Amino acid sequence: MRLREAVKVLNEYDEKNNVKEDGFYVYTLNWTRGPKKVFYVFHISSIAKTDITYNYAKNLLHEKGIAPKYVRKFVTTKLAELGVSAEVIDFMQGRTPSSILGKHYLNLLALAKKDYRRYAE
Repeated sequence: MRLREAVKVLNEYDEKNNVKEDGFYVYTLNWTRGPKKVFYVFHISSIAKTDITYNYAKNLLHEKGIAPKYVRKFVTTKLAELGVSAEVIDFMQGRTPSSILGKHYLNLLALAKKDYRRYAE
């Protein structure tokens, strides 16, 4: 997820949207911001509602030497190294499927859960 989406989840956290899977969680967000979309947030630790601003979160990460955009790139690379398909990686990172197969036929959530479990391990 993007930093802005992480801040939204923390500020608006609702326990009923967070489902524990085997070794990780899937939080249903279904948020669209212009061309950017995020349907589900995959995460490995429990979270709770927290009041935090985007700028505070960004500054905190920069103080720790972490650039949020590189976290997404790191996750993309690791998922690809594990053999996760481009369609599933795009789905997990909120990109719109580009193929008819990805748009209409694949159950991308089920595939993402299976593949994220390997990543979480």
